[in-house]
Amino acid sequence: MDELLQTEEGLNEIEKIANHIRGTDGAPMKRSERVSITMSAGCTAVVAIITKTHIYCANSGDSRCVLGRAFTTHELSDDHKPDNIEERERIEAAGGFVEEGRVRGILSLSRALGDLEYKQSGHLPVEKQMITCVPDRDSVERKNDDQFLILACDGIWDCLTSQEAVQMTR
Repeated sequence: MDELLQTEEGLNEIEKIANHIRGTDGAPMKRSERVSITMSAGCTAVVAIITKTHIYCANSGDSRCVLGRAFTTHELSDDHKPDNIEERERIEAAGGFVEEGRVRGILSLSRALGDLEYKQSGHLPVEKQMITCVPDRDSVERKNDDQFLILACDGIWDCLTSQEAVQMTR
């Protein structure tokens, strides 16, 4: 996705989305306007694949996957926050800093799709950029008492703990 956002095709898609949000086909945007949107726009992602034997999860950012199993709660992903030790180390090694729990005092997560302004160190590979899109992955074996998965963004997790969300869902 990050690579696509830096192509002409990706910039054209950004323009279509921006026009849709504005509710107009509007005049064509200048390339600099499309690039500006692309550099500062970003999102998180969490996905789960359920097979007969396993549940696989991947996330980038502070979206989370939680499994309700029997009477327990299992987090299948970790939130990527700048205060996490490994995340902070990568951010600082890439020339950034964490202030008040935010990258450069601005961004409240340490992994995302997009947010290209934080991925401009040409000498660093994708996984070592200040903000990286590289997901963490996890899997668990399925059990007969698996009940449900909750996949949600920080709009939920800033208000509820994983346990509270599982209790509400039950």
